[in-house]
Amino acid sequence: MKTMSEIAEEVGADKRPEEHDYCGTYERVVGHLRNKPCKILEVGVKRGAGMKMWLEAFPIAQIVGVDKNTSKCEARSERLTLLDGDATKAGTYQVAARYGLFDLVSEDSAHSYEASMACLNALPILVKPGGVMVIEDVQLGYSHPENKSMERFVNEAAKLAHGGGTLKTYPGRHWHMATPLAKEIASVEMCRGLVIVRRVG
Repeated sequence: MKTMSEIAEEVGADKRPEEHDYCGTYERVVGHLRNKPCKILEVGVKRGAGMKMWLEAFPIAQIVGVDKNTSKCEARSERLTLLDGDATKAGTYQVAARYGLFDLVSEDSAHSYEASMACLNALPILVKPGGVMVIEDVQLGYSHPENKSMERFVNEAAKLAHGGGTLKTYPGRHWHMATPLAKEIASVEMCRGLVIVRRVG
């Protein structure tokens, strides 16, 4: 079986080693599902290289992709469903949730606080117990000075991780992580530009 890195290279997905180098982390986190009938949701489809990677790497998975305009997506399969939607809007995730709970949700859309937090807030309706949500490209909040919103998201995720799955609040400061959401989260890991959130199993 080809590695996810090899597949990403072949299809030109930006998760490949010479770009963001996320495949090794995905192998570690969800590699055990590759030959199982799992469900994957990717938010941020663009031209569909990521969709092609998921389809080949997970040959019996059902894949759902969300983007503002999925007509540009070149990936096609009976196992692929494409949905048009705004990643910053809660309604987009409510529509995606109609397809059931997902083993993996990969958020790779606007790389903004608003989009990443909207996706994270939808974790209870999107991710199976024990499943994983991965927010990609959080490093953009640091490599692009004008994009401070991702730095804000990382800081809030770090506070959640420090709390060991529970929300910490401090006098005079307001965190945007709702307490009910915190109770759904087993762990938060930060690795190679990714925030990896595992739901309580």
